[in-house]
Amino acid sequence: MQISGRNLYSIVCIWVLFLLYSTPSIGQPLAERGVIDLSVVDFQEQKSIQLNGEWGFYWKKLVPPEKVNIDSSTSFVDFPHLWNEDPELSSYGYATYNLTILKPKDHPPLSLTIPDLYTAYTLYINGEEVSRNGQVATSRETYTPFWLPQTVSIDHFTSDTLQMVLHVSNFRHSKGGIRLPIKLGTEEFLERERTIEIGFILLLTGCLFMIGLFFMGLYLFGRHEVPMLYFAFVCFFFSYRIFGTELYPLHYLFPYLPWILTIKAEYFSLYFTAAIFCLFVQKLYPQETSKRIIYTFAAIFGVLSLITLLFPPFYFTSLINLFFGAIPVALAYITWIYIKAALNKREGAGFALASVVMVFTVFMHNLLEYLTLVEENLLLNFIGFFSFFFLQSLILSYRFTNSLSRARVKAEEAAKTKSQFLSTMSHEIRTPLNAVIGLSDLLLESNSEQEKQEFAQNIKQSGENLLDIINNILDYSKFESAGIEPILHPVNIRQAIKEILNMLSPLSSGKNISISLEITRDTPMWCVTDETHFKQILINLIGNAIKFTSEGKISILVRPNSNFDKPGNLLFEITDTGTGISEKDAHRLFKSFTQVDSSRTRKHGGTGLGLVISKKLVEALGGDIWFESEAGQGTSFFFTIKAEETEPDEQNKEDFKYADHDSGTDLNALKILVVEDNFMNQKVITSILSKNNLNPDIATNGQEALKQLHSKTYDLVFMDMEMPVMDGIEATKQIRNTLPEHKQPIIIAMTANAFFEDRERCIKAGMNDFLSKPISVEMVKSSLKKWFS
Repeated sequence: MQISGRNLYSIVCIWVLFLLYSTPSIGQPLAERGVIDLSVVDFQEQKSIQLNGEWGFYWKKLVPPEKVNIDSSTSFVDFPHLWNEDPELSSYGYATYNLTILKPKDHPPLSLTIPDLYTAYTLYINGEEVSRNGQVATSRETYTPFWLPQTVSIDHFTSDTLQMVLHVSNFRHSKGGIRLPIKLGTEEFLERERTIEIGFILLLTGCLFMIGLFFMGLYLFGRHEVPMLYFAFVCFFFSYRIFGTELYPLHYLFPYLPWILTIKAEYFSLYFTAAIFCLFVQKLYPQETSKRIIYTFAAIFGVLSLITLLFPPFYFTSLINLFFGAIPVALAYITWIYIKAALNKREGAGFALASVVMVFTVFMHNLLEYLTLVEENLLLNFIGFFSFFFLQSLILSYRFTNSLSRARVKAEEAAKTKSQFLSTMSHEIRTPLNAVIGLSDLLLESNSEQEKQEFAQNIKQSGENLLDIINNILDYSKFESAGIEPILHPVNIRQAIKEILNMLSPLSSGKNISISLEITRDTPMWCVTDETHFKQILINLIGNAIKFTSEGKISILVRPNSNFDKPGNLLFEITDTGTGISEKDAHRLFKSFTQVDSSRTRKHGGTGLGLVISKKLVEALGGDIWFESEAGQGTSFFFTIKAEETEPDEQNKEDFKYADHDSGTDLNALKILVVEDNFMNQKVITSILSKNNLNPDIATNGQEALKQLHSKTYDLVFMDMEMPVMDGIEATKQIRNTLPEHKQPIIIAMTANAFFEDRERCIKAGMNDFLSKPISVEMVKSSLKKWFS
């Protein structure tokens, strides 16, 4: 929203008109030497008169009403009269004021409106007490402060002359005396004026409180945006400021509230609202706000709030002038923030700018009214404050609706992307499945041994491709739901990379590609990191380099990280001469469910999750990942990890807990039990073991395995996790708890549950090792060598 010059001009004109309308009426009669002549005033036309001018004054005296006129020590002061502004007086003390009023002979019923005085008073007319606040006294111990503006009828005084005597005392506030004028007017007018003022106060208080409740509810049950919370508190505290001051409606409801409590609440609500509003602005437009400046203002107002809570009224009421000096500067800076936000086209900045104009108008009016230069204007206060809070709420509402719109667009894009991803995955999964099923049919019908060998090799390769796809999807799902918890231990960096290169070497067969590895001399050989996650990063990045490079070279460079802008101490660079990535497609990398080429004519398959997973893993290892690329020229991927140098462990193999097997055990003599409920999985493992001259026994669940282990001694148990009757975890616990130590076998988990948490469950239950399905001949051979050779 943009505020035009014409609109700003209109706002300024309205402001000037309101100030002119608020200016005190001129030509009203003034008291002279303690007498005000109203005998010619027509109260039918001029509804009220301010009793200003020269009043009789007796300092440090509480003169009884009947002795005022005969007291020879009378002096005169301009009324209203504040003691702290008189150099000959002090804030603390007591005094008597007197005024003679000459009424007109004919007038409607009259009343007096008495504002709050500092800080206790008793008012007499013709010797009769007509109003009081608190208890007037000559000492701090005997006086009681209280504030409650009153309108009292004086129509029962029939004489044309009224002798008004006012006793005032103050021993708590930094001011003394009276700031606002006492008014004399018709009962109907003054009561109506008071009713209207209370109505404005209650309406504005209710509006602010409801706005606060709305945004508090929106914060608690909707979007947890901190500006909403701060704005809700601004509304709550300022609503008390409206309700607990001026006419003090709160004191009507709770007349016995201690004065010290109400005055602390009054000033605290003023100071603390300003502090919270500064924090609200910083949270609303953080990029346009200088934290040092806005926090300085917030600290000033916060200190004033703290002083209010901890110190007597004299101190925090004395600091009101400091507040009035700081708040215009703060408002000017906040206005500058809103202007910058509007220029930068931030959400709701136009509303913010308009709200500052309104609050500045109200503030200037209230400051002039506080200095008694203008009269209070209820309509200006109401419209100004209501407009300010309404416009501020529009900022948050505008941001909220925009965020909902963005969330909707983002959700639609995510749904479209996921739909495209599912379509891609359907293709990627069905392609190797088609090969597995089709080649299996051909294998069954073929009579050629060479052809059978070729079919079997192709089936194996298709199965491995399918496994890679499933592993990527499962890894992504796991990282999204549970996060990544690195398991740190010493890792040989060179050895780990060479293992990955050996693993991926079949991918480069048939391609004219050379792969080189360079590790600088200042790179530590052994580092502390998560070996599994580190290798997975390398598999993804080197695998991508091989996939997208038809010919040329792939180079891997490892060196210490000298870029202080990037976290981590080790830098890895994988550079290829492949197809490269165009500038328009660069933004698609590292995004879930996206591929640089997701068209149906794409040359390379895959899930599009490899780089996403790599990014998550790199960040979990304390580093960062980025790339440089040019279409047709190749790509360089860089990643860093935090891996401190260390020494290798002396013990690199896991100790098994229960059986001390002879390292020279004859593998052909091993007694093996396979605990597996699936017939095809039984067939796979028994066939693999048979090729190694091993004939295992079979149990279809944990209960059967326990019976066989109690009747026969086994060296090794391959244990599935998920089985009917009794699962592998429970079976392992019972084996460890019931079998004597000399009969305890090595137990290796053999399960389709492939996550690290599953491995931990198995090891905690008492298993010695863990194999994830699908298992291969090499995996079984490696386990046998690990535990028995």
